[in-house]
Amino acid sequence: MTHFGNTAPFKPWAKDKRLCKVLNTRYRISTQAGIWSKETLKSYLKPEENGWMFEIFGTQRAKKKRDLFLTLNREIYNEANPAMLYTHTGIIKGKWHPAMPALFKLNQIEMDFSERGIYKEKPYLLRKLETGLKLVKDPFLFYNGMRGKS
Repeated sequence: MTHFGNTAPFKPWAKDKRLCKVLNTRYRISTQAGIWSKETLKSYLKPEENGWMFEIFGTQRAKKKRDLFLTLNREIYNEANPAMLYTHTGIIKGKWHPAMPALFKLNQIEMDFSERGIYKEKPYLLRKLETGLKLVKDPFLFYNGMRGKS
């Protein structure tokens, strides 16, 4: 539903010029805003995977299936001309995205942001280290995920 997430290659979809088929790409599956068939989504979800793993390992699983994945046609919809205005998430790791207070104020929505708190991003290297440690804990999860195995 947005220009975030999937990366080329795409192929125009004959049924609707606003959409393109997502081919064999790095992010065939994405956690960005989208419309899913409930059963198809459930077939890709694994309880032991976080969002990052779902995108990477789910994409590997998708390569072995014939499910149709569509994305917005980037020639029509892009950052300068979005299909919808979109902040990629409102909650990050249980805390409010830093852009949410201004967005809520703009839309006259009252919210006590102190209860949940505002997310402060960890340094890049620390985030990568945490992801690496999670994968080291279960190397078979990484190995099987990259092979598209359940």
